[in-house]
Amino acid sequence: MPRLLPTCLAPGLLIGGLLLTLLGLALTGFFTAPRCQGRRFSALLALAVGAVIVLLMFGTAGPGRAELMRAEGALLLPYIGLGKYLWAAIPPLSGPIKTGAGIAILFLVPLLLIFKKKPAYPVVFWLFSAGFALAGGVYLSRWAIPPATLLLGLACLYFFAFAFMRRLASGPALPSALAGPRGEILLALILLLGFLLRTYRLGEISFRFDNYESDYALAGIRLLEGQHPIGYWTAMVWRGLGHNNLSPIYIYSVGLFYRLFGISMATLKLVPAIYGLFALLLSYGIVRTLFDRRLALIALFLFAVCPLHVNYSRIVLLLSSTLTVSLLIVYLLLRGILKRDFLAYTLLGAVLPFAGYFYSPVKYPMLLSGVLIGAYILFQRGYFIRHLPGLLLLLLSLILVTAAFHLPTRDLINPGVADYESVWHRTQGHLYTQQADYRRAIPLIQENAAMLVRAFFLDRNFNYDPWPRGNLYFHPVVSILVLLGIAFCLATLNRPGSRLLLFFAFAFLVPNLLSRPSVMVRRTMVAWPFLCALAAIPLSELLGVAPRVFGKTSAALIGIAVTVSLLLIGAGDAAVFYLSDQPAGRWDEERAFDEEAKRLAEGRFLFVVPHDQLCRQTIDFILYDEAAPREQRYRYLAGGQIGGLPAEEILGQMPAAFICSNNQVDRRSLEGLRERIGRGTLGEFRDKFGRLLAYTLTIDGEPGQ
Repeated sequence: MPRLLPTCLAPGLLIGGLLLTLLGLALTGFFTAPRCQGRRFSALLALAVGAVIVLLMFGTAGPGRAELMRAEGALLLPYIGLGKYLWAAIPPLSGPIKTGAGIAILFLVPLLLIFKKKPAYPVVFWLFSAGFALAGGVYLSRWAIPPATLLLGLACLYFFAFAFMRRLASGPALPSALAGPRGEILLALILLLGFLLRTYRLGEISFRFDNYESDYALAGIRLLEGQHPIGYWTAMVWRGLGHNNLSPIYIYSVGLFYRLFGISMATLKLVPAIYGLFALLLSYGIVRTLFDRRLALIALFLFAVCPLHVNYSRIVLLLSSTLTVSLLIVYLLLRGILKRDFLAYTLLGAVLPFAGYFYSPVKYPMLLSGVLIGAYILFQRGYFIRHLPGLLLLLLSLILVTAAFHLPTRDLINPGVADYESVWHRTQGHLYTQQADYRRAIPLIQENAAMLVRAFFLDRNFNYDPWPRGNLYFHPVVSILVLLGIAFCLATLNRPGSRLLLFFAFAFLVPNLLSRPSVMVRRTMVAWPFLCALAAIPLSELLGVAPRVFGKTSAALIGIAVTVSLLLIGAGDAAVFYLSDQPAGRWDEERAFDEEAKRLAEGRFLFVVPHDQLCRQTIDFILYDEAAPREQRYRYLAGGQIGGLPAEEILGQMPAAFICSNNQVDRRSLEGLRERIGRGTLGEFRDKFGRLLAYTLTIDGEPGQ
């Protein structure tokens, strides 16, 4: 199937499209009309950023991939190296850093009280809170739980008090430093950084590709061959990550990218990367709706560098897309409720029927939409009357979309379908049972809670496996800042933004304690942007009170210090993701096996004995070649067939190669085969961790020799 846009024509067509867009805007008076003055820069910046991202997408999946990777590496590798240095340098200095910070705070507080008097009270409380949080974090890193708990509790109490004291630094509204073009440029830079982190060495880090991902890879190819996934639209099954319950929407996404960029591993992994980029944009929109641009930009940066989301944005499963659709539902819901946006209500009704075609955690935002709207109707005076047109539009669009596409919306929203991953359908050994047992679920819930807390605050382990048990990795500074953000929201519950932020953070976090432990972390992913928003609150509040207390010059210096701190956190997170030496479960073994099979197949006929039957799917995609049928290039064998394979059949396919999984074939079998043929080079294949994965036999020569 040819590409929709040939690679050589893509840049020219893109430039031509941009020029036509600009020409259309000019003809409508966009560049001259006074009414467009406020939107002019935003629109042009959005076009420029979009064009850069599209060009990077073509480069990532095109023949210039190696050159683009070198250019991206020139930008990212020094940043990653800085993070590596920080992880090595800071832990030994944690004691002196804690002592120095304490001395600095004790020196600054009297000066503030003497020279700034009452307006300085909020900053004093912020400093004490930061000092106790720093000390608590140091003790936490040493697993000294009692002193860490005491110090972090004091930090939260001081920040709780700061939330009340901050009004002492209030005054006439000051112009925001992030208003206008400056904030929009920062937004664009963060989005570009997020895209680079999600696409640099795409398909190489993490080095995993499992049979669940190959389900979508091969389904996309079948789609281009005319086999449309009709049955998946009406299938009322628990929708997980692969096999017999695929998402038809995701299949069409893969097919579209194949048509645009060609069939390759990079193209396949671009699909979750772009979903991840939209998740960043939606997370910014959500926090911007709840609070202000300053807090939204900080939260966006923390989410953009989050290793967990970077990882999920590189895995061809329903993880990244489910998070994006969930955030889209939340964003439209908040726009409708808080901004009385009738268009948002209408779009929400149109999105809900399709959301059920993603991974089952998407049911939480679908159900929470109804709960939140019901709560506002019952407890918010005047809401129902003022928002009645929007609610009617929501209902009407939901009915029209359901009827027009014949979607089983009611069954898709049914929460009972998600029972498959619940703790009451699991034994103590985490095996599935059809009969629910709620008493047996209690120890599993306790295990989940302990695992979640330990992973978030203590373990600080990260790996590429989306089935980790307790791998909820966040930067240790972010984990501590989340506690302060919770304290602030509790102190400001009179503000809708604080109430809703806490509501969504805990609504997407706590109910997942009822999930079986091995999938709990990935089911909490919708809570991650809200945790980043909580972590952004202390930094945003410091930037908010600084101009009123210190003046513009000193506030600018504080802003620079906060920016540097964020960049250092980002460098640490980038190093954690790109330099992780943890294997991604059994899947990176299979991927290493498949890539060695691809190397051996270059110019040879390949005989493959895979690990198991499911591994054939991943090999079929990695060895896919539209111009040459599989029968002409490789053949699968069972382990027991090696001994009975006729020598004449092998010689007729020369040059040939064998790659045999070491858990299916032993070395002696290939030695015997080489003796019968009378030639060949026997070898062992090991991955980068030194694990023996396969035995190989290469036989060079002309067919029949």
